Amino acid sequence: QTDYREIQPVEEREYYALSYAQRRLWVLCQFEEDSTAYNMPTALMLRGDFQPNAFQRAVQKLADRHQSMRTVFVMVDGAPYQRVIRDFKFKLEIRDLANLDAGEKEEKSRKIYTDVANCVFDLEKGPLFRITVVRLDEDNYLLIYNIHHIINDGWSQGNINNEIISMYNAFAKGEEQELPPLTLQYKDYTQWHADLID
Repeated sequence: QTDYREIQPVEEREYYALSYAQRRLWVLCQFEEDSTAYNMPTALMLRGDFQPNAFQRAVQKLADRHQSMRTVFVMVDGAPYQRVIRDFKFKLEIRDLANLDAGEKEEKSRKIYTDVANCVFDLEKGPLFRITVVRLDEDNYLLIYNIHHIINDGWSQGNINNEIISMYNAFAKGEEQELPPLTLQYKDYTQWHADLID
């Protein structure tokens, strides 16, 4: 007979246990201190009237909504734990290359992508994601996004993309966007799984 236990929200506290997947990645990162092996970079071309303020607001709301986006990993009494940053503030990095000629624009765009893709995330300080927008001309932008695998995976990224697009579209039109509240966070799953093993 299978003992079914429903996942319950964990009471708010300063530190939370790591999942097995997080612990494995954390250990690997200790051996490879400046490694970028667990970075998940991507780049998208945006065409049209891009509004940076609306996008920054959408990312901030996304981080407010998903605790994993503002989670860092700290040592407490010799063991690693998750810590959720409560006063997280996101600042969108914008690089303007619109006044450069085509050759310089391509060269600098590639360098910016390389810099963002190869940034070394500090697991203790965070944030563990980085977003840079490169303005190429009036209607063309390059969006470069990088996130550490310890707080994200491919399945989660699809949900994040959908939510940020939905919020950006609303904010760009001057509208509000209220998504259904999340009843559970990743730390709740982590504690549930740890309790099953114990």
